[in-house]
Amino acid sequence: MDSKSAVVNEPCPLPSRCRSRDRSAAEGRAISGPAVLPMLTQCSEARGLVRRRPDEDDGRGVRVELTDAGRAASAQFTQEMTAWVDALVAGLGARARDRLTRLAWQLLGHARADA
Repeated sequence: MDSKSAVVNEPCPLPSRCRSRDRSAAEGRAISGPAVLPMLTQCSEARGLVRRRPDEDDGRGVRVELTDAGRAASAQFTQEMTAWVDALVAGLGARARDRLTRLAWQLLGHARADA
């Protein structure tokens, strides 16, 4: 495993409050929507994947941006997910893959409409 993977796969180094929420999400327990983003930001920041900076347009706000390690982790995740999906559909014929692609785009359209 390379050093970039090791950073992403390590447990969150924040206090147990953050880690217990991570477990709650993994075990399918509900976490309130407003609590999720700050928790994910804190854990990602502790792992060096994102950094916060003041919002220049709104003094009350904070911008969160990917670090180089965050960009590398994102690219690695995209590669791994692409390979996983490719392997998953490898046994399907061309017509079935085309149909699955159309259905996936429809689902994404519905998800975006609901957001």
